[in-house]
Amino acid sequence: MSKPDKRYYKINIHGQEQIFTNVEKVDKGYIANGVDKDGKAYQFYHRLSQEQIDSAIISNSMVFVEKPTDVVFRFYLVNASEYDNGNKETSGIWLEFPADIKRIENALEDIGLPPDAEQGQYFIDECQCILKSLNPLVNVRTDIHELAKTAERLDTFDGFQMMKLDAVMQTAAKFNNLAEIREFTHNDDYYVFEMDKDNPTELGLYFIYDSGMLDSLPDHYKDAINPTTFANYIIEAEHGVFTSKGYLYPSGDEWNCKELPFFRPNSLIEDVDDKLIDTTEIFAVDLDSFFRETSDEYSNMFDDVVKAQKHIADYIRTNNTAQVKQIIHGMKKEHHLSEDEIQPYLDRLDNFDKNKGIEKDYNFIAVITNAEDYLKGDFESVKIYLPTDKETVSRAFEEIGLLPHAVQGEYMFDDFHLYSEKLHSVIKPTESLDELNYFSALVFHMDDGMCDRFMNEIEKDKNIKNLTDLINHANKTLGLAARYNGDKSTIPAEYRVTMEPASIKRSIKKQLEENKGKTADVPATPTKNKKNDLEV
Repeated sequence: MSKPDKRYYKINIHGQEQIFTNVEKVDKGYIANGVDKDGKAYQFYHRLSQEQIDSAIISNSMVFVEKPTDVVFRFYLVNASEYDNGNKETSGIWLEFPADIKRIENALEDIGLPPDAEQGQYFIDECQCILKSLNPLVNVRTDIHELAKTAERLDTFDGFQMMKLDAVMQTAAKFNNLAEIREFTHNDDYYVFEMDKDNPTELGLYFIYDSGMLDSLPDHYKDAINPTTFANYIIEAEHGVFTSKGYLYPSGDEWNCKELPFFRPNSLIEDVDDKLIDTTEIFAVDLDSFFRETSDEYSNMFDDVVKAQKHIADYIRTNNTAQVKQIIHGMKKEHHLSEDEIQPYLDRLDNFDKNKGIEKDYNFIAVITNAEDYLKGDFESVKIYLPTDKETVSRAFEEIGLLPHAVQGEYMFDDFHLYSEKLHSVIKPTESLDELNYFSALVFHMDDGMCDRFMNEIEKDKNIKNLTDLINHANKTLGLAARYNGDKSTIPAEYRVTMEPASIKRSIKKQLEENKGKTADVPATPTKNKKNDLEV
């Protein structure tokens, strides 16, 4: 064991049952703490042997689950030919497993068959398994030697391990035959089982206060954690499932095959890879490495690797995945990357949001710059989330040296984050902010299913060539009769963010120039070079 096992082990030592916890592998043996009647660990250690550990009954709590019975399989063994001859009453015998080879041979002789009889000469009727979930794996054609081997392996399981097997059989990872069951008996540590945990709140309370995972945290730190939210994130991240027996999740251990060299269990959840457990730290390292391999400029600008990785990780930890997506799209645009190269990182970011219960909002991000300064090569830019209102746009324009009611032509889009490659190819840097704001509002009013369908449709539609086409397709998706012809005056007033005439804007500018010097000096805003837009 790589770390102490916080479960409870009940072991018979010299005829007396004793309970231990914090069981840890040391050299060729184990060390563990004894516990008091309340389950609290004593300070001193006991040394335990492998044999004692193997004989232990294990539980998540001081309540131990005993094996329901010592009989793994009980079935009626029938002589096939005698049964066919009509001797139904005398053609069979009840047999219980586990049983040694002598007992099996005697049973075969008792029903008139040789001790080495093969399947076909007998059949199995009315099999009763130790777990009901195993019943479908036994049928009339099952080989009794196959049953005997399986019973021998299951007989090594205690009650807790039996419950874990029963839980696995309720998931997409359930086993399909007896050979796979035997494989599991060698690999039951492949899953972690939290008995009697029926919902996220119970699981969260257990993880925080009782599991020992957070023992190093002060109690008032633990109290700051929302148990339900905490558990929901863990459940999504580690692909765990609730069963009628408790909570089950992959431990991360390797599966070591014994009889079936190529067998690997299915994932607990269909179409979800149990091994893909991501963390913000792992993601930040991967993304930072990708950026450094792609861009020498990035490597030079962010030469402190640890600091750069921490910035990326902290963005995700504070729910700012949109910031990271913007950086990825900026890198794609700057270095002509394909969608396939960046999509795995975008998918992982979406998964972090999913784990936190953050739904995809389909808001657009537009990076706006002063068009005149852009042409000079020295400019500031500002990021705006769309759809938005006039006040937000006015403040953004002021940040890049424009008047609050700048018009199309005085600003331009330096970058976008738009959720779709098709949108990136259709929407140009010189588009109208009013039109883009209106389009983003239409998308925002779609529900998740409608929006996914809309995005798929526009990807495939070769007739969509500009922003006007996008607006009309969005109207159609929402069931709106209106058709947009490019006349910005038809955009609903609440989405017109830059509609003041240029003449009014020029008169305001003239008045400001006349007032120059009549107000207190304001420190100039330092000019930010475009390169720093990649700053993380």
